[in-house]
Amino acid sequence: MVTFQPGLLKEKIASKLSRDGEESWKRPRAHHGVFGHFENPWPSGKESSLPDQFPFEAEKELPKSIKRIKVVEPNFVKKVDVEEIQATWLGHAGVLVQMPRLKKSGRPFNIVIDPIFSERASPINSAGPPRFLPNPCKIEDLPQLDLVLISHNHYDHLDYDTIKPIIDRKCGTTVYIVPLGIKKWFISECGLSDSQVTELDWWEERLFIPEQLPDAVADRGTEGAVKVTCVPAQHASARTGVDAATTLWAGFVVEQFAGEQSDAPERVAVYFAGDTGYRGSPNGETCPAFKEIGKKFGPIDFAAIPIWRGGTLSFLSQWGLRLNPDALTLATHATPKDAVSIHQDVRSRSSMSIHFATFAGSEDEATFPISLLEQACRDAGVPTELTEDGGIGVTDVGETVTIKIRS
Repeated sequence: MVTFQPGLLKEKIASKLSRDGEESWKRPRAHHGVFGHFENPWPSGKESSLPDQFPFEAEKELPKSIKRIKVVEPNFVKKVDVEEIQATWLGHAGVLVQMPRLKKSGRPFNIVIDPIFSERASPINSAGPPRFLPNPCKIEDLPQLDLVLISHNHYDHLDYDTIKPIIDRKCGTTVYIVPLGIKKWFISECGLSDSQVTELDWWEERLFIPEQLPDAVADRGTEGAVKVTCVPAQHASARTGVDAATTLWAGFVVEQFAGEQSDAPERVAVYFAGDTGYRGSPNGETCPAFKEIGKKFGPIDFAAIPIWRGGTLSFLSQWGLRLNPDALTLATHATPKDAVSIHQDVRSRSSMSIHFATFAGSEDEATFPISLLEQACRDAGVPTELTEDGGIGVTDVGETVTIKIRS
C-alpha cells in the first residue's frame, strides 16, 4: 500500500512558461482545447494533411547482423541492489521496472506501464492487429505491483483483459496513475475505488511513501520516497469513434529517493515515454517538451522510448511493401531517429526501445526498426547498448537487464 501526500508542485512549471513574449504553447494548460478536448499545443504536433512522402516502400534485404527479436522467459528479481534497477520488456509498450528498495521487506519497488497480454490490440477478440510475438509470461507470473502507470487509452496501451486480472490478483494494494479523463474507466469498467486511482495533468506530481516505511512526512529526505510526475507527450487518444481527444495522453517520470541517512545514490529517475511523436514532418519543427523534461529531471537513469508505430497490416509484406517511417502518422509516433533525439533531449543515461515488433505484420517489420535505430545511433554518436554511458538499445521480449545507477 502507498500513502499519498497532497500535491507538491514546488516549481510552478506552467507559471514559469507563461512569461510575456513567449510562444503561445507555453501558456498554462495550452493543451486543454475547447469542449473538454485535449490537443498537442506545439507546431510539431500538427499532422500534415497529406504525407510528405509516399507511405509505402519496397522491402529490402536487411543486414544479416541485425538483431532478430526473440521471446525469453523473464527473470523478475526478488531483491535489487541499491545501486541498480532491473528492467524487463513485456512486449509492445509494456515495461516492468524494479527499483531498489522497500525498507522493511527489502523487495524491489515494482512499476509497470502500459501492459498488454491480449492476443489482439482491439476492443474485440476476433478483429484488430494480432500479436506477432507471444507473451513472455502470464499475468500471474508478474511480481507484486506497487504502481501501474497508463499513458493513454488506446487499446494497445489500456487493455481491459490485462488490467482486470491485475486488479483481481489482490496481492497488496496497487496504485494506478493515469492522465486526465481515464480514472472513470477504472472505476466504471474495473470496479476500483476512487482512492485507488490517481489522475494527473501534465506537470502535476504526487509524492508518496510505501506502507513499509515509517509514518513520516514524505519528502526527498524520506528513505524510499517515490515521486511520480505526469509529463507531456505528443500523441492522441480514443477508444470509440466519438471520444477522440476527450482524455489526455502523457508520459511519466518516477523518482525514488535514498533519504538523508543512506549511502545509496541520492535519487533514481526513470522515464516512460508511453507513446509519442517528435515532429510533424521529416524536416519540421521538433517537440520542445522533451528538452523541458530533461532540464527538469535529467539526468535520467533509465528510459523506455517507442521507436515504431506498433502493429500494421500484414498483407503489406505479402505485397513486398513496408511502411515508410517518415510518412503517415509521424506527428504521433516516433521513428528510430526521433527516439534517439528523445533519448538525448531527456538526458537519459540508458534507454530501452519499445513499441515495435510485438504487433508487427511480418518478420521484416519487426526487424526493420532495429536497422534504422542502429543507423540513427551511428549518425548521432550514441552507443547502441543499454549501458549507463548514454546508450539506447534493443532487448528481447522478456529479457531482464540490469542498469547501474551513477551517484
